Amino acid sequence: MTNPLSPLKYGKVVGRLLAGVIDSPDVGEIPDFPPLSGRVMFTASVPKFLVPLAVPPATVAPLTDTLYMCVLDDEGFLTWRGKRGVYLAAPLAGTMNPSGWTWTVTFDLSYLGTPVRIAPFAIDVPEYIAGPDEDDPDEGSTGLVDLALASPVPSSPGNAVTRGLSVISVGLDGNALVFGLDDGSFLPGVEVPAIQAALDAADAAAASEDAADASADAAAAAVNSFDLDAGTVTTLSPGSPATVSIHGGPPAWIADFGIPQGATGATGPAAPDATGSVKGILQFGGDLAGSTATNQTAATKVDKFTPTAVKTSTYTAAVKDLIPADASGGGFTITLPTAPADKSRIYVKKIDTSANAVTIARGGTDVFEKAGGATSLTLTLQFQAVLLTYDSTTGIWYASYDLALPTLDTRFAALQLATAVKTTTYTAAVGEFVPADASGGGFTITLPTAPADGAVVTVKKIDSSSNTVTVARGGSDVFNTAGGATSMSLTKQDQAQRYVYKASAAIWYVTNHISNADSRLSDTRTPTTGTVPYDLSVVAFGKSTTRAGSSTGDFPFGVKMQRSVTFTSVTYRVNTADASGNLVVKLQKNGSDTGMTGSSVTIAAASQVAGGTGTGTWSFAAGDILTVVIVSVGTTPGTGLIADITGLA
Repeated sequence: MTNPLSPLKYGKVVGRLLAGVIDSPDVGEIPDFPPLSGRVMFTASVPKFLVPLAVPPATVAPLTDTLYMCVLDDEGFLTWRGKRGVYLAAPLAGTMNPSGWTWTVTFDLSYLGTPVRIAPFAIDVPEYIAGPDEDDPDEGSTGLVDLALASPVPSSPGNAVTRGLSVISVGLDGNALVFGLDDGSFLPGVEVPAIQAALDAADAAAASEDAADASADAAAAAVNSFDLDAGTVTTLSPGSPATVSIHGGPPAWIADFGIPQGATGATGPAAPDATGSVKGILQFGGDLAGSTATNQTAATKVDKFTPTAVKTSTYTAAVKDLIPADASGGGFTITLPTAPADKSRIYVKKIDTSANAVTIARGGTDVFEKAGGATSLTLTLQFQAVLLTYDSTTGIWYASYDLALPTLDTRFAALQLATAVKTTTYTAAVGEFVPADASGGGFTITLPTAPADGAVVTVKKIDSSSNTVTVARGGSDVFNTAGGATSMSLTKQDQAQRYVYKASAAIWYVTNHISNADSRLSDTRTPTTGTVPYDLSVVAFGKSTTRAGSSTGDFPFGVKMQRSVTFTSVTYRVNTADASGNLVVKLQKNGSDTGMTGSSVTIAAASQVAGGTGTGTWSFAAGDILTVVIVSVGTTPGTGLIADITGLA
């Protein structure tokens, strides 16, 4: 696969998306998993990224919608142009800026016309390296991203259910109501006065047959009219005794219950670790690596750098130092710690504009980048930086360089920032656009001394006064050429100068932008009559037209002058010469030879292609007509004739 934008790397994403249904009309009763249909979209988390090492460098804007959209095939596999899987740019350090960003996966899926919602999620895309089998490159590959392995899943093992007791039966025990619970226990009996009265009446009836009949009737009436309804049910604290209270009647009564909260149920089984076929807990890699049973907290895993004071002389760095280095007073060395812990990191950045180098030296026998590698590195450009990471198993410091865009690519230096309006002496910085107001008096703006190659500064005079804004060099720099001027001047309103620095020559090259009030813009500079070139080329005979004597050929109507003009020379040339003899040609004004002395030329056959020239002074007024006339031809005439005429108007 040809890389269209080296040194970019690419990752590969695969996936299979299925629907889960209870059972479709097939043999068997277990759930089915038919394929989903629809689209899967990929969106970069950055609006653009830069590929500074491409030839030439490139800025890439990852597009969205259908330009990063895949579809599912009839088995639910992610496909792109009929092939399973899709390739995406891998945001690796050293290949693009920024790096380490993610792709967001979104879904537009359905099953038999019913939309299926899967929430979007972000994925890391590492470099994909195919396996050894050309027919199945994913087998044995590295860096393959499978959506089934990268998709986040819920971490909850389920919700605990709290369950209380319920009343399932009501019975009589003597004169009391007894309520049975669903755990097999009974609430304490509740005496009901009406029931006791019925029992007393039955006892009295036993003493007297007549009284017994009356009492039996009363007891039956009391029992038959008895009515009991459940009222409120209150949940009590766990372990409290159950309660019931009766109110109302007779004959209708209401029972209010107090039921203790049941004990908390046992914790459900722990979620399993996620695999290719089992949903579960995911384990992060890199700085977030750890046991799958351990919650990973980015704030406790990611190294934090500690900025030091600005260093201007020799310094021995410590692990996790972030070191700003200023070499404007002279180059110096920063020495790394010797054999620190594995994955120790240090960050160094040169912050000054001078050409002095900041040297980063190893400690002990450590080396840079590879076994037997260099023993030091240098930073020479403003804002150049390096992140150093230590491998304790090999004793190697690995360097990742960083450089400000205006330094890395001088095209970005054109992006200048305007300062506040300056009215007095000022020293400009690289990349500044300086508006200058000299209405209160002339003053000087000094350019930076020996900045980085390609540095740009622009100064513009914005006031209408006649006071001068002087732009002075810094140090021993000069303007435009070796040994050139040491200052420039702005004297007109809206006059501006752009200064671009060439470090190897210590020269500021100047581009002037004139004021719109410059008098040269309003000078019409009307040309003097008789001084403007007015040349003609008249094709009298086309290149395939055979010449004939006493003829104006293909151009009998001639050229009508639109202004006064004086011609002084004419050269006649042909396409093919006569076989022999002479060709005689002349110019006429308004069909006459008058005033055309010297325009008639006799040309031998051998010279006809190169041409023959006549001179004189032939004046034409506006409206006069010039024609080219063949007087005579040689034997077997050739083809074509053109007259090249010079003059001034």
